Amino acid sequence: MGIFKFDTTAYLQRLRLSESISPTTKGLRTLQRAQFFNIPFENFDIQLGRGIDLDPARLFDKLVHHPRGGYCFELNGLFLMALRAFEFEARPLLARVHTSGEPSGRGHQLALVDLDDRHGWQMWVWENTTVALFAGTGYSSESRRESNTPH
Repeated sequence: MGIFKFDTTAYLQRLRLSESISPTTKGLRTLQRAQFFNIPFENFDIQLGRGIDLDPARLFDKLVHHPRGGYCFELNGLFLMALRAFEFEARPLLARVHTSGEPSGRGHQLALVDLDDRHGWQMWVWENTTVALFAGTGYSSESRRESNTPH
């Protein structure tokens, strides 16, 4: 497919955003909220036995150009690409969703974002809840992970 270049204009149109985005806390919150409300969680391809293609160009085409929704790795993969395209310092992390019983494998993706002097913002676009920054003990758009360990 060639080299993929993230189209910020098409992405912002898909999110119905007309404002410019800068790598700030406000920019992060704006993107996260807009993607959550404009690109839905859906798992039709999984339910229909179709494969999931996480190739950046195909993922962007599905979620932005067609426009469809996606599941965790698709939504958060697109979001990570967007963060990097808007010059956020972000990297992917794997996580597990654990509600009871034995912990499962790491089957969820999120991103670790560093902003100015704030390090360790963990964020993702969650399936059926409000958009949140993970604070370890709960969800809050004002929270960040506190850690004494370097990243």
